[in-house]
Amino acid sequence: MKMPTATELDGFINKHISEICACKFIKDSDNHCAHFVCHTTELKFGLTCFGMTGKGERSISANIRVQEVFPQCRRVGKWADKPADLRNGFIFVTQAGNVNLRNKTISNVPRKHIGIFIEQNVWQYKNRFRHVIKQTPKEFSQHYAGTGYEIFYGEFPL
Repeated sequence: MKMPTATELDGFINKHISEICACKFIKDSDNHCAHFVCHTTELKFGLTCFGMTGKGERSISANIRVQEVFPQCRRVGKWADKPADLRNGFIFVTQAGNVNLRNKTISNVPRKHIGIFIEQNVWQYKNRFRHVIKQTPKEFSQHYAGTGYEIFYGEFPL
């Protein structure tokens, strides 16, 4: 796994997934939040962009599923309970009932989202805007309208 820096992540701001993925998994109708964070961290397990297209090279492919990233994290929990020493990792948002912290699982539902946090900044692929944005955890927590949504942290895998 690669640990991205804030400077590296800033370099992705306003980039479309076609500028990030050489495996050509780039349709705007697909969800690219996990796809983006896995390219930046070089996580290649589970279903990958190469597996979806057969294009490019397997060695540069990235996972594309939020529910496959969550259980790979060393520690997970509610954002409000994030240890003070955890200064970077993944940030997730979904309905609280979709998450089982004990089993480290997120249900495979349409309304789940992932980003990368470093300190008080979050980088995510905003599918609605079709590019990468940077925002605060509070702004990220409002990704979905409605009640019952919570944000969670995930410590990067080893």
